Amino acid sequence: MSKKKFAIHILFIVIAIAIEIFICNIRTFQSLFYAERDISEYPVQIDRAELLPNGDWEIDGESAVVSVFINDEKINNIFMDVETPDDSDLSTENGVCDLTLYIQDELLSGGESKTRSVVQRKLLHNVESSKYIFFESFGNAKLVQLELKPQSGNILRIHGIKLNAHKPIIFSFARVALFIILSEILFIFRPSSWTWKRRALAQGKHGNVILCIFYAGFILLMFVLMIKNPPMWHDGFNPYADYAKALAEGHLYVGEVNSEIASYEGKMLSWAQNDERVMFDHALYKGRYYVYFGVLPVLVTYLPYYLL
Repeated sequence: MSKKKFAIHILFIVIAIAIEIFICNIRTFQSLFYAERDISEYPVQIDRAELLPNGDWEIDGESAVVSVFINDEKINNIFMDVETPDDSDLSTENGVCDLTLYIQDELLSGGESKTRSVVQRKLLHNVESSKYIFFESFGNAKLVQLELKPQSGNILRIHGIKLNAHKPIIFSFARVALFIILSEILFIFRPSSWTWKRRALAQGKHGNVILCIFYAGFILLMFVLMIKNPPMWHDGFNPYADYAKALAEGHLYVGEVNSEIASYEGKMLSWAQNDERVMFDHALYKGRYYVYFGVLPVLVTYLPYYLL
């Protein structure tokens, strides 16, 4: 191997590590500027959970609700660590819990006291990244409610809850390896590579056929992933699928704006996840929703699949 090619492979490793640290862990750097606070600093009400002498809370197989009363503060994320006690049934993964997060903020400030759902996800004690729940309150918040439902009726213990928590760097060697492999594949199929030279393809009797099968297999894999993955085409959040349907109908917008939120036109609705009145993570323009993601994945896979 020449020194030049060796340097290129080293560069791939460096780039993969940089992507892992600075892109995949972007939330770490974002949270550095948050004012982290423990919920013990706020008035807290816990329903259907028992407070233990060590300060933990225990949920005995039933759903519990943790209400944190906040004095008009901006909330960007929540850290929560739940664990299945050693003496309980470990038939499921340790600390598996369904979380629904509700918030009362300035979006509902017009005399309303009800909350809105902003996050629905699973918490796993063995998966560090699942403990940090990022969202964005619309303005300052007055109340945060956490509804916890243990899976399979297991006992769960809550070790700690923090607001605006500082997320550590969570380094994934598997992701780095994947980035390196993808870089090597792109390097092999670069325009100056032997794979694009007629002479190289003609060396074998079936050289062209093999390459055609490879490319066709890659495209087929994309279609299989869409068919096998139900969220690709369910009625919930999937901007690419919605974009494909819109293009097939001859327009760019993917929905009409609810009159209750028309005043927020021109803003991305990242704060409105799971709010029934809005389409989450879309842009508003002249009374319609638009997808602001790139169109290439739609043109290459989603639109052809939808038309077929």
